[in-house]
Amino acid sequence: MNKYIDFFYKAFFKVHYICFLYILLLAIACPYQNIKWAGAISLGIVILIVKKYRTLHAYFNLFWKRIELNSDTFFLKLQIISLIILFIFSYLLRVNLSWDYGQIITSAYEYARYGEIQNLAYYARYGNNQLILLFFFCYFKVMLFLIPSATISMCQAATLPINCLIIEAAIQMTYRTAKICMGPKHAFVSGIICLSCSPFYLYSSIAYTDTLGLLFLILILYFYLMFITMNHFHKWWFLLLCFSTGVIGYYFKATIGIVIIAVIFDYVLRSHRKSEKPYKSIIIFLIILLTTALSVNIIITNTLERYTGISQTQYEENKFPLTHWIMMSLNKSGGYNQDDVDFTKSFPTVDMRKEANLTMIRERLHERGIIGTLSHILYTKWRRTWTYSTCAADDYIKRHPVKPNILHAFFTAEGKYYLIYILYAHSWWIILLMLVVKSTFQHINGQDHIFVLHLTVFGLLLFLSFWECNPRYLVLFLPALILIAADGLCSEYY
Repeated sequence: MNKYIDFFYKAFFKVHYICFLYILLLAIACPYQNIKWAGAISLGIVILIVKKYRTLHAYFNLFWKRIELNSDTFFLKLQIISLIILFIFSYLLRVNLSWDYGQIITSAYEYARYGEIQNLAYYARYGNNQLILLFFFCYFKVMLFLIPSATISMCQAATLPINCLIIEAAIQMTYRTAKICMGPKHAFVSGIICLSCSPFYLYSSIAYTDTLGLLFLILILYFYLMFITMNHFHKWWFLLLCFSTGVIGYYFKATIGIVIIAVIFDYVLRSHRKSEKPYKSIIIFLIILLTTALSVNIIITNTLERYTGISQTQYEENKFPLTHWIMMSLNKSGGYNQDDVDFTKSFPTVDMRKEANLTMIRERLHERGIIGTLSHILYTKWRRTWTYSTCAADDYIKRHPVKPNILHAFFTAEGKYYLIYILYAHSWWIILLMLVVKSTFQHINGQDHIFVLHLTVFGLLLFLSFWECNPRYLVLFLPALILIAADGLCSEYY
C-alpha cells in the first residue's frame, strides 16, 4: 500500500509544481492592470533581492541570534505596531456600504434596531451569509444598548477594530502553526511575511467573510497539526476543536470546506503510511468528524432558523443551485456577472434554475470546445485569480470611499502614487509564488509533513478553476500560502 501512497505523493507534487510554476510565469509575463511592464519591473526588483540573498541571509542570522530566546515577545511587539497601522488603515480606507458587504451591515443594523430583516430573499439566495448577519446583529444589538442613538455608520465603524483584531489573531496563529511544523526560526519568517502582506492592511477596512474567516482557516490547520504531532490521548481533543472550528467556519465562508477535505485526505494517507493497520484510528477519526459536524450543524441551523425565520417556500423561491456559479465561471471573464445572476433569477423554482444553468453550461462548453475551455480555465481564470497581487483589495477600497485621502493616492488604480504600491505588492507576490514553487519542488520526493498545506492550496486552485473566480477569494487562504512560502525558505527537510 505504501508504494502506491508514495507514488501519489510524488505525482501530486509534480503536478502541483508545474501548475504553480506556470502561475508564477503568468504573474511575471502578464500586464498588471493597465501597467504594461509591472511584471518585468517587479521581476527586476526580485532578481536584485535574490542577488543580495547571501548578504541578507547573513544579516538575518545575526539578527536571529540576538532575538532567538525572546523571538515570541519580539514578534508580539511587531504585531502591536502592525495592529496600530491596521487601525489607521481601516479608518482612513473606510468605504460606504455597497455590494454584499453593504447588504450585510445594513441588514444587521436594521434587524438590531427594528427587529426585522428587510431583505430575506437575499439571505435565502445566499445562505452562506446568514451566520455573519447573525454575528453583526448581536454585535450591533450590544452597540445600540450602550449607545441607543448609534447610527449605521457608527455601527459600521465599530466593526473595524474587530476586523483588525481578527486579522492580527490570524497572523499570530500562522506564526504558531509554523512553529509546530518548521520550528521557531521559520515561524518568525512566516510572521514577517504576514506582517508585510498588503492585502491584510487594505482589507482591514472591510469586515466581511474574507477577513473574518481568516482565523477559522488557520485555527483548523493549527488544531490539526497539534493533533498529528501529539502522542497521547489529549490529541483527540484538538481534533474535536479542528472539526468544530471547521463547521462554524464553513458557515462564514464555504471555501473553508476545502481545508476540511484536505485534513481528511492527509490523515487517511498519513495513517496508511505510518501503520500497517490504520483502520482503528481512521474509524475513530471519522466518528469524531461525523459526530462533531452533525452536532454543530444542528445547533447552527436551528439558531439561524430561529433568528432569520426564512421559510422553505422562501428558499424555493430565491435559492440559487450550485450550477449557477459553475455557469458563471464559464462566462467571458470567469467571474461575477450580473446578467448571469438575472438569468438564474428569472426562473421561478430551484429545479428550473438548475436545468436552465445546465443548459447554459452545455452551450458555453460547446461554443468554446475542449481547447477553448482549457484556455479559458488555464489562462483567463488562472490569470484573473492568481496573478492579481493585491487580491483585488485596490478595487474594493475605491468603491465609494467615505473620504478620499493620501492613502487612496497610493492604493487605488487612479491614484497618483499607485505605481509605487503595485511594484511593492507585485514583487512581494512574485517572491511568494517563487517560494511556493520551491517548497513544492523540494517535496517531490514525497516528504509529507507539509502536505496538508499544499493540498489545501491545490484544492483551492482546482475549485476556482470550475467556480466563479475572484482574486478576493485568495485572502482567506493567504496564511496557508505564507506557511508554504516559509517552508520554501528551508534548506533541508524536517
